[in-house]
Amino acid sequence: IFSLFIFNWQVALFTSLIFISSYYIISTKTRNRLRINSKIIAQSTTNQVKLVQGGIGAIREVILSNLQNKFVGIFESTDSNMREKEAQNIFLTLFPRYSLEGIGLSAIAMMAMYLILINKSSNIIATLGTVALACQKLLPALQQVYASISKTRSFQSSLFKVLEILELPTEDYYQDN
Repeated sequence: IFSLFIFNWQVALFTSLIFISSYYIISTKTRNRLRINSKIIAQSTTNQVKLVQGGIGAIREVILSNLQNKFVGIFESTDSNMREKEAQNIFLTLFPRYSLEGIGLSAIAMMAMYLILINKSSNIIATLGTVALACQKLLPALQQVYASISKTRSFQSSLFKVLEILELPTEDYYQDN
């Protein structure tokens, strides 16, 4: 991307702003959903552990009272809800890359129209090729940053539960982000 700034700084700035602002907007829109899913996943995991411990602790009563199906049904319900939220988090982590590929193609088309309108048609192929190469390198790097932030938000509640068990203080900064 730095070579693109040397080659044509206006196009490089436009491209960088499009991708960075798109990831920022997507990140702010998905933040709350990831947090909510994180809390549901952490609670579901706790419920599953308690259910299994209760079932194992009272295995004799479960077998004698024929309550296996009841325990299995409760476990499946909890597990299904947890896995649905995990799948949502995975989708929210991965979908920006594919949507931004479309935005990138549109941005390249807009740049081509802009370059034609300002009569820089002699360098248009070289500029568009450089932009495409820069986008090909920039998009995976930005996706990796976004995915890391999203995954951290996805496991935030579980992390706080572990810190709570360890009796370590959690700073307000982590709860706000």
